[in-house]
Amino acid sequence: MDYRLDIYLRQKWVDPRLTFPRVGDTDHVIVSPKDIERVWKPDLFFPNEKSAAFHDVTVPNKLMRVYHNGTVLYSTRITLTLACHMDLRRFPMDHQRCSVEIESYSYETKNLLLEWDHPHGIDREEELDLPQFRLTSQKTEAQAVVYKTGTFPGLTATFDLQRLYGFFILQTYVPTILIVILAWVSFWVNMDAVPARVSLGVTTVLTMATQLSGSKASIPQVHYPKAIDVWMSMCMLFVFISLVEYAFVNALARGTPTKEKEDEEKKEDENDKRGLSTDTFVGPYVIEPKLKSPTTCGVTSGREAAIYLERVAQICFPIAFIIFNIVYWSVYLRPYEY
Repeated sequence: MDYRLDIYLRQKWVDPRLTFPRVGDTDHVIVSPKDIERVWKPDLFFPNEKSAAFHDVTVPNKLMRVYHNGTVLYSTRITLTLACHMDLRRFPMDHQRCSVEIESYSYETKNLLLEWDHPHGIDREEELDLPQFRLTSQKTEAQAVVYKTGTFPGLTATFDLQRLYGFFILQTYVPTILIVILAWVSFWVNMDAVPARVSLGVTTVLTMATQLSGSKASIPQVHYPKAIDVWMSMCMLFVFISLVEYAFVNALARGTPTKEKEDEEKKEDENDKRGLSTDTFVGPYVIEPKLKSPTTCGVTSGREAAIYLERVAQICFPIAFIIFNIVYWSVYLRPYEY
């Protein structure tokens, strides 16, 4: 919930006590760094600052010019870490609005007025390249801030930032889409190949769990769901359901043996223990063994139901995932309103 700035803070004011006669072409003098502290300066501070530092390499990065008419130009380089309240509900397709707040610490509006030097107030590189954001707009305003100790002058610069989500597309969204598609492959694997189906389902579930934990490690922890949380949770749900689907298919395919079937299998086991063959010779005749009929235990109907469920999953799962993608991207890529 913060961002870092490297700025040149330039201030300009008029101090009649510092006027001097102009000599030739020289209209200003440069004040040495050790004498800058002896000149009056506005007591500015940043209310939303978390940390800040002046630059001192190789010398203190401070510049002060005093012009013959008493105008003072004071410039210093500062690195700031400023607080920014971010709304991450659409992360990583989010837009953020962060500000730089500048106020006078002890001088009230009756003693000191602050204003931007020109309408924009901010000079920046035209091709400003940020690793995670794109600066879409900026604006400045001046206001009076009221505290219990009085009314103080203040300035605010606001930046509108759009997050660049290409990194997340490549590192999170594409891999999870492939994992979900890989989970669908099991629907086309023979239902009798139990080790292959179970291994594929468990592997995709564990891979999704790893992706989910990795995505949470790189973003702030907030109390509300983010867009990436919704995506990862739904992908995990699709992968988990594909594994559960095979449990139903396998149960239907095996069926539930009847009492008659159980007695027949028990009798066959006893004959096997005695070393008897199912083909018994009695004199010149041969008693043919009874053939196992799958219809006696309802296996045939269960097998048909399992095949039907597989075909339904082959069609419904991809359609459901496509519908989820349409809804997800239409919601989180809609125009942003502050």
